[in-house]
Amino acid sequence: MPTQPIPKKIIENKPELAVKTYNTLLVDGNTMLRVSMKDEQLSSDGRTVGGIKQFFIQLKDIMRRGKWNFQHVYVFFDGKFDGLYRQRIYSPYKANRDKEFSDETEISDYMKAFNANLERMQKYIYKKQQKKSEKNLFYEQRSVIIQGLQEIGVRVVSCDYVEADDLIAYYVKNKENNERIVIWTLDRDMTQLISDQVIVYVQPF
Repeated sequence: MPTQPIPKKIIENKPELAVKTYNTLLVDGNTMLRVSMKDEQLSSDGRTVGGIKQFFIQLKDIMRRGKWNFQHVYVFFDGKFDGLYRQRIYSPYKANRDKEFSDETEISDYMKAFNANLERMQKYIYKKQQKKSEKNLFYEQRSVIIQGLQEIGVRVVSCDYVEADDLIAYYVKNKENNERIVIWTLDRDMTQLISDQVIVYVQPF
């Protein structure tokens, strides 16, 4: 249904009303892909493609919610060496993320140290192999997704040393005055960006 034109007298007093607003969707791409990778569906030639499929299903779903009619859609991915820039500013950032812990029983100090070192080495080898496999699969699917996004006219944003959430925050802080934003994420820290013109949609899982 077409809207009625704003009377000239009102525009003269409040010229900002004559500026049309538009809607922009900002997506935390890394988070959406990690969630999507729970789908382990295989292609006919045995490749894992569930993450690709679910990624576009979720993107389509959020684009249809609320009849936003987004004029722009951006998908943000963590850059190479993501987090390094923030860590240079604040060195304790994520310093303890991979800290290992082991149970200790009533045995000699020598055996405690020996068992701790052995367990640490086993965990390191296992995690390294597991992370390598998961990381390879993640980047394989991400590469296909980026190509697909570009084909459908969705802008892909990534910057070396910077995480996707920082890029999203930067975009919001520099948005146009007549731009309304919807952010898709799982990161509740993003709720700090909420305002009259910024909605944060935290996907429930």
